[in-house]
Amino acid sequence: MADVNIPESVSPKDLVSKDIFELLNLENLGEQEKNEIRANMLAAIRNRTLARVEDLLDEDGKKQYGEILNQPESEESDKAIADFLISKDIDINKLTIEETILVKAQAINTLKAAQPQG
Repeated sequence: MADVNIPESVSPKDLVSKDIFELLNLENLGEQEKNEIRANMLAAIRNRTLARVEDLLDEDGKKQYGEILNQPESEESDKAIADFLISKDIDINKLTIEETILVKAQAINTLKAAQPQG
């Protein structure tokens, strides 16, 4: 991977508005590497968001949610998930944004910690 030039600090505004490659000054990274990083980050965000939703549900809600998630992917199952979350007053968009910010911050902090001190 290309050398990472991590800024000393990242503003909350930048953390929200910029993509990870811009934050790490890696805009020139190859598309294949970017796609691999994006896929890994999206999987982490999805898993963290699903875990957050489960944390907000009681046991019956967790069971219902699991049954809905195990349906084959379709427009109907997407609507069932959305309707279920609305019925439980869970704002999936908000949770996803929060987890996206956390994953970006975690990636930056991990790379900062791995950089040689000099």
